[in-house]
Amino acid sequence: MSIVRWCLILLLGTLGFSSVAQADIKWFETINGYCPEVCQKTDHKFAVPSGVHPQTGKTFYICAVNYSLANTGWRAGYNIKWGAAKSLCYAQWHKMNSGKNSYKEHYFCMCADKEMPLITDDMVKR
Repeated sequence: MSIVRWCLILLLGTLGFSSVAQADIKWFETINGYCPEVCQKTDHKFAVPSGVHPQTGKTFYICAVNYSLANTGWRAGYNIKWGAAKSLCYAQWHKMNSGKNSYKEHYFCMCADKEMPLITDDMVKR
């Protein structure tokens, strides 16, 4: 079992997702790619969703960026389609003294060989 697949199963199990479909997960590199389109070009056709933007109803997809120049390493983030604008991976990392979240144009999309369900509030056990 791949380390990514094991980590995803562990993470989702920890969050209380006992009925989540088991899928093989892989990361695919892109520059300004929209994760569903990136994944469609691979043998892992489905971008892994992480939630929905409340105002637009658009889905967030899981991506990862490497802030190696800032010496902070890999960060998980989200990829979303904002109209005609290019797609980016937004990750939770603040540039020194800027107070703003950061993004990257070069990143990896998380893709699965099976469609993954969208995470909803009723899936989380509290």
